[in-house]
Amino acid sequence: FQGRIAAFGPCIQTNGGNLIASGTFISENDYCVWISGNDTHADVKGTVLSNKNSALALYNGVLTFEGTAISNELFGLEMGGGWSGTLKNSIIESRANGGYETGDAISKYGGLDLTLDNCTLKSFHPSAYSISEQGRADKVLLKSDCSANRPASPIITLIGDGKLILNT
Repeated sequence: FQGRIAAFGPCIQTNGGNLIASGTFISENDYCVWISGNDTHADVKGTVLSNKNSALALYNGVLTFEGTAISNELFGLEMGGGWSGTLKNSIIESRANGGYETGDAISKYGGLDLTLDNCTLKSFHPSAYSISEQGRADKVLLKSDCSANRPASPIITLIGDGKLILNT
């Protein structure tokens, strides 16, 4: 798919198969791009906006994303499952006026591997994290340096060659 989708619910929801999508995706409600299904392989590029819950949701399969993902109420990326997520050359943002678990740029509480490569993470609320975990200790691979306006949760272990550079 290439183009623009505006929807009340998810703009794209997978349940398996291969997805290649680029464009602008705007949801007035929850989970603008929702990746699920054991055999899903999704490559998404562009702008993803969710006026409510998470802009990107990865619950199963593989997601590669390049672009901007912004949520107005929860997370830029919510990773509750999946084999792997790779975000590269991306801005991931939560504009929620909530703190921890209600306004983090990324919430990773499941799934296997999450890799960030040249990303910018933004959280609106001062008690939110750039990367949170909903109480589950986990790790995130930084392939290159990434910038953030908030630190990662103390129970998220950052590994790899990159560093999370705080710009407050």
